[in-house]
Amino acid sequence: MNRSIVAITVAAMSLAALPLSAQQAARLETGVRVRITNAEGHKVIGTVAALDADTVRVARESTGYIDSTPASEIRTIEISRGTNRPLGTAKRGLEGLALGFVTGAVLGGLAYGSGSEGSSCLIICSRGAAMGFVGSIGGAAGLVIGAVAGAVTGEEQWITASRPRAGN
Repeated sequence: MNRSIVAITVAAMSLAALPLSAQQAARLETGVRVRITNAEGHKVIGTVAALDADTVRVARESTGYIDSTPASEIRTIEISRGTNRPLGTAKRGLEGLALGFVTGAVLGGLAYGSGSEGSSCLIICSRGAAMGFVGSIGGAAGLVIGAVAGAVTGEEQWITASRPRAGN
């Protein structure tokens, strides 16, 4: 028993000594993938091509065009920490679940015929039951499709960096 307590204590102390990604300072430097939001809310995603005291030059991801943004016009600057596949799986799976359920419920409600209300029924005896049943099927399908899409693409993680100050 004493050995297990010692092992757990050593493991906990080892984990506590590791720096967490949220604790690490994000360094803004040439070659880093960034997302810059200017004072008007426009976003530029790309790679830092040059970094001066008063301007950040970013090679746009989509076109390669070099976009120069004065430091005084930058509202936020974020550095990419890469993609997280488990987070993408969970996020896209939940989005697919919600979208699939709502779509299925609407289709189930529309498909339920008014002529079948007086007849005997086995499973679906009302418009609400039809909406719930078809919505559940749609939600399950959306969950699977969204989770697979999220596992393939992942979710990009961003950490806020300190803004460059003009004149430094």
